[in-house]
Amino acid sequence: MRPLGLTGLACLLIAAEPLAADPARWRGEWPQTDFDRHSVDLAEIVSGGPPKDGIPSIDDLQFVPVAEAELPATSR
Repeated sequence: MRPLGLTGLACLLIAAEPLAADPARWRGEWPQTDFDRHSVDLAEIVSGGPPKDGIPSIDDLQFVPVAEAELPATSR
């Protein structure tokens, strides 16, 4: 296995850090929100998931009757 090197290690460390709150960036996505009013210190807010619209929609949903469903075996 090839070593990461200093640049690779720095990238991993930066990516591993949680993203801090950035009201300036939020204003671009939610321009009508007043980010000056808040009950939680903004320094306590970290990124916790996909960005806005980051979860794709289910466009071709298909339902199957329960009697016809093929479910994987579960282990107990």
